[in-house]
Amino acid sequence: MIEDYHKRGGVNIIHLRPAYQRASPIEGKPFKCFSLAEWEQGAPKVSSVAPRRPYFPVPTLRAAVETIFPGATEVKADRYVLHALRTFDHEDVFVYEEGLAEMNRLSHKYFRTFFEHLGQQQRNTIVKQIEETEFFAILRQHTMEGMFADPIYGGNDGQKGWKLIGFPGARLHPITHLSRGWKPYE
Repeated sequence: MIEDYHKRGGVNIIHLRPAYQRASPIEGKPFKCFSLAEWEQGAPKVSSVAPRRPYFPVPTLRAAVETIFPGATEVKADRYVLHALRTFDHEDVFVYEEGLAEMNRLSHKYFRTFFEHLGQQQRNTIVKQIEETEFFAILRQHTMEGMFADPIYGGNDGQKGWKLIGFPGARLHPITHLSRGWKPYE
């Protein structure tokens, strides 16, 4: 199959880095899949995911997610956000880069340090200043998805988000959650 793929003008997957080998091909071309360590070190330029990637402030992202929903990093909502930016929401990477940079600029302006080094009240001050931006709306949406989405997507570790709201999670037999008061969609 690899040889057949190579003959059609594709790329021989055997010779690609392990990060490419972890990725599933989309439309006959493998897309870049970063490990967390690669992402934190500043991944190289990849046009299919993010044309420019000199530096992505993962610690600032984690602090922002934790500010929006305290305890979200314990549930690994931050990993969900990174997964979303690497895959299905990769077009939002630029919005995140600009938004996180703005958070750090405001942090330096008011508190002379990076956002991730601020206390909760100081972080809230910064977040209130960006609440009306597109970045904040996307970050809040991704944080909530990371808290309550199915754990197969990288967040909601141990189904802790579901346990927080009393949702039993995905089950093969719907009778389990019907007996706890959850109503099916009509």
